[in-house]
Amino acid sequence: MRLFLNLLFLNLLLNFRVIASDQVQEIDSLASFVLETSDKFNKLHALNRLTFLLRERELDKALGYAISAEALAYELNDSISLGRSKGNIGWIHYRKGNWNLAFRYSKDAYLIGLATKDQSELAMVLNNLGALYYQQTNYVQAISYFKEAYNIALSIDDSFTVIRSLNNIALNYSKINELDSALFFANEALERNHAAGSVYFASFTMRVIGDILMAKNNIKEAIDIYESSLNQASHQRLHSFEASVFHRLGKAYFLLGDNLKAISLLENGKAISENGSFHDELVQTYYNLFLVYDQISNQELAFENLKKYTELYKIREGESDENKLKLIQGMFEVERADALLAAMKAESQVSNIKLDLYKRFTFIGVVLGFILITLVLWLMFLNRRKKSLYEYLLSETALVKKQKEDLELKSEELGKVNRTKNKLLSIIGHDLKAPVAQLKSILQLIIDKDLNRVEFEEVHKKILRNVDDLYVNLDNVLFWSISQMEGFKIHKENTPIIESVEGAFNLLRFLADEKNVLIEIDVDRSLAIETDKNILTLIIRNILSNAIKFSDKYSVITIKTINEDSKIKIAIKDQGKGMSQRKIKELVSTRQTLVQSADGTQKESGTGLGYSLINEFIAKIDGQLQIQSEQGKGTEVSLLFATASYGKSLDSLVETNKETGI
Repeated sequence: MRLFLNLLFLNLLLNFRVIASDQVQEIDSLASFVLETSDKFNKLHALNRLTFLLRERELDKALGYAISAEALAYELNDSISLGRSKGNIGWIHYRKGNWNLAFRYSKDAYLIGLATKDQSELAMVLNNLGALYYQQTNYVQAISYFKEAYNIALSIDDSFTVIRSLNNIALNYSKINELDSALFFANEALERNHAAGSVYFASFTMRVIGDILMAKNNIKEAIDIYESSLNQASHQRLHSFEASVFHRLGKAYFLLGDNLKAISLLENGKAISENGSFHDELVQTYYNLFLVYDQISNQELAFENLKKYTELYKIREGESDENKLKLIQGMFEVERADALLAAMKAESQVSNIKLDLYKRFTFIGVVLGFILITLVLWLMFLNRRKKSLYEYLLSETALVKKQKEDLELKSEELGKVNRTKNKLLSIIGHDLKAPVAQLKSILQLIIDKDLNRVEFEEVHKKILRNVDDLYVNLDNVLFWSISQMEGFKIHKENTPIIESVEGAFNLLRFLADEKNVLIEIDVDRSLAIETDKNILTLIIRNILSNAIKFSDKYSVITIKTINEDSKIKIAIKDQGKGMSQRKIKELVSTRQTLVQSADGTQKESGTGLGYSLINEFIAKIDGQLQIQSEQGKGTEVSLLFATASYGKSLDSLVETNKETGI
């Protein structure tokens, strides 16, 4: 397949310069003709052709030509040209994000195409309507429109619209995860691209194929396809398309483990997206850059890109929801106008019939009986039609009611998200800011040399505690934020349990020492499980942190592992103040929400993120959470995993490495 694609793109590259040059010459020639000609009929056709050539290149200029064509078509009473001008305007508004206007113009063009039997325009405008349903994520309805357009274009041998429809069908099948169907239509589009020499659509097709290969986890093949597609986009200077391929290619190299290559591609794509204000591509680029910089532990750039992603994502989500709502409203208004127009036509027909019957009754008395029979039949027909219209209006009213209920439900969900966001901001503003403020004050005293060595020895423990506490809170907030954006990837590997236990212990040992809490670790050092090491450490750390927080001074916390019937249990038990069954139920059922954090035995505060993260991630690493507690008698929190394995202990591995020189 790769050899076929390389040969295909070599052939397209050889033909592209001739095609592009011809198009530029045609655009210049048509623009001069429109300005100079006095023949309105030929000018109208030139305007429509000029709009079609420019509508993917220069939207504002194309819109100006299209509006001029629409006005001239009305003046000349040319229905076919009017339908094509409206179809062009609809597509330009779609490209500009004005979905309401795009639907109105496309609907008008569709109705005119039906009336004039203009098959070419019908196929084009059906692609417009399918694209609008794609924006509503109604991919099944979109596919039906694109297939109808494909069949019409195939019947009239319109290669341009056939290829366009095939690409759109492939794209929408990939969105509903029917990858084999998507690949079938994409390959069909590629073969027809080859026959027609259409470089732009070939680039689009290759991007769709790349997305399909990524979905199938064929990353190396996807990279080859994306690079070929990017070469085509670069030749045509379609910067928005370049940006869309750059962030896909960067993500592919990231998944392949080539972080430097990924950063180079993503930064290049970011520059193009920022210069061209391509917001959809920019959102994806920011997020992929965050993942790469986070992977290489460049926290400063990771945080910067995450911040930009979050800000732009909220703006784009708001704009998308607003545009979708406007599109729904526009569709409803058009349907309602059609229904009202049909009712008015029915009323007009009734009035005309009544007037005609009155005249006939006056002048033709001999046919009175026939007229009366005709009148009765007509009234029956109109009554049935009236009932039909009434039922139609009732169904539309029910549909509007359902849409209203859906909007109210989404509004309620948005309210919940906002409340969670406000609580998270409160955590950042209080629980994270307070330790930093304390550190700043102490460090300022040190800088100003207001502390001697004895005094410094007294406060350095507080500095270390604040730093550890701040690190834990920041790490929890970062993990929670990633989980809320559904961007977290699980990386399972054979992980010795002792590594995660000691990682959590080393981070929290100072907090335990400060309260004189003894932590006893009874973990089989050779015991390992298939899991994500970072997530397991995060879960154990949060459980241990809570155990320290709610333990009294001079008490003992035990961490031990129990292996029973090929199942592993990690148990963390304290002698603290315990909790009620109601509190246990609340903690176990908490997911993707923040709970109210209680103060520790020495008034230690918390963020409320700990058990939210535990419940969010324990299922993702195939574990279970159990809590046993009694007020005043301590708490035991257990992590259960289905399988366990034994290997060399960490100490023996170190000795082996020394002997082998590794």
